[in-house]
Amino acid sequence: MLCDCGIGSFPTANPECFKCAANKSTLVPNIDDETISSKLELVPKLHTFTVIVIGNPNAVKSTFLNSIGVVQHGDVATNNATFAAFHGLDSSCIDYSTCIIRYISKDELGIEEFDIHGIIILIENNTLELSNTSDNQIRDTFSRFPRRAVKNCCIVNMFKPIETFGMDAAQQQMREFVTTFRNQHALTDSPSFICVDAKANIETSKFDIEKFIEIVQTVQPVTQDDLRVRIKWKRLCDTFRPHYKDRDPDALRLIATVAANTLTGLAIYCRVNKGDALPLCDDNWPNAVSYWSLKDEQVATALQQLQLRNEVNIISPDSDTVIIE
Repeated sequence: MLCDCGIGSFPTANPECFKCAANKSTLVPNIDDETISSKLELVPKLHTFTVIVIGNPNAVKSTFLNSIGVVQHGDVATNNATFAAFHGLDSSCIDYSTCIIRYISKDELGIEEFDIHGIIILIENNTLELSNTSDNQIRDTFSRFPRRAVKNCCIVNMFKPIETFGMDAAQQQMREFVTTFRNQHALTDSPSFICVDAKANIETSKFDIEKFIEIVQTVQPVTQDDLRVRIKWKRLCDTFRPHYKDRDPDALRLIATVAANTLTGLAIYCRVNKGDALPLCDDNWPNAVSYWSLKDEQVATALQQLQLRNEVNIISPDSDTVIIE
């Protein structure tokens, strides 16, 4: 039988139609498959957004996705795990009526074949101080993305409460971390975060989950090219590391450039020690390549690879606002 909207099907009376999201008590006669197919073709195709979930182990990822599903569908977690769990393809889709969000589990980030609209950095921390493991995991993940991707990222602490560590302590801990991270990198935006009590009702985190889902649908996605550029910036940071204590004008310009373009640990040091130096811009980039060709060929090669595609940011002399060239 079909719902009276002519699209959703169901076996008994008074069902909830999965298409018009309303309880229907009026049944219409069975319709042949060809008619059903033609009606389904009239249903607007929903846009799909992709969110990658980074962190271990997979059991925690599935638990968190189940929590997201509960927020959307209002089901009991234990009865609803099948739609949220990561299966063989390490992915799961949730229909939000206006769009579909595909969640993909990633242990290692590479050059993906799809645009990334959201990044969930999943940790487990039950102590008053953020563990070194969690801190390093968060910072390492951010270092692999462009600075603007801070808006795409959300840190999720899936914690198990103890007597000295509950929701208030978890939220305060994350609040302090994202504030410190924003200040260290002179960011205009802080990463978002969600604290989920693994033993409590998911309603305590519902608002934050819904807010992140809204962000995913509006921010600029991270593309394959963005990830390729990040690899080139990592190469520059790695090759420049032996010179990070140099204080000649050319080194200071490169120190300021690293600070303006990356979210690495080296970038934090460079921002503190760049002084009044400004990042390299298009006009003086060739001169920098020439200078480093004489001093360190590996640094020069890394600079040249970035220059070839104009894959650099500059900062205006009177502002700390990053401008994409």
